[in-house]
Amino acid sequence: MGFPSFAALPVEWAIDARTDVDWSRLDALQHPEDLDLSILLFHGDDDEVLPIETREDLAAELPEWVTYYRVPAAGHTQS
Repeated sequence: MGFPSFAALPVEWAIDARTDVDWSRLDALQHPEDLDLSILLFHGDDDEVLPIETREDLAAELPEWVTYYRVPAAGHTQS
């Protein structure tokens, strides 16, 4: 959302104070053995909310799980 990554830390701290979240478990690249369903992933070239590089990295690292379509000229919710 345009914030530097360090700006997410206070949000993570607030969530941690209310729940017991293991943030590393949410990273599919760290735990591909936990995947048991294929991922169909669309991402627009013009997405200004989420960086396209993170989606491309996921697709490149887990090609057996991820079918990835990069959508030209599509914004965040348009693909």
